[in-house]
Amino acid sequence: MVFELDIIQLIILGYISNILFSNIFIMYLGKNIGIKEMISLKKEHFIPPKTPPKTLILNLLPFGTTLLIYIRIFILQFYFLNNGYNHKDYWIYLMKKKS
Repeated sequence: MVFELDIIQLIILGYISNILFSNIFIMYLGKNIGIKEMISLKKEHFIPPKTPPKTLILNLLPFGTTLLIYIRIFILQFYFLNNGYNHKDYWIYLMKKKS
């Protein structure tokens, strides 16, 4: 009984951390790019995927999507910002079709 409650608490904590970190990351990008520009860039560059993403299984895990956010932050920092690109280039990278 106690073990099930611990698992439930861990799942709830995972989903809360996902919501928290997702909102913080979007607010960070919105502050650096601008919400209106993000929306217009999304309309220009977004191509909906024909198949579900390979990371769909991570969405089912409590901390899986939080891990995806950390990976996106890592890509933003080490690939884009350290190589002279800006936040706008990163947003376009997120919206483009992956090959």
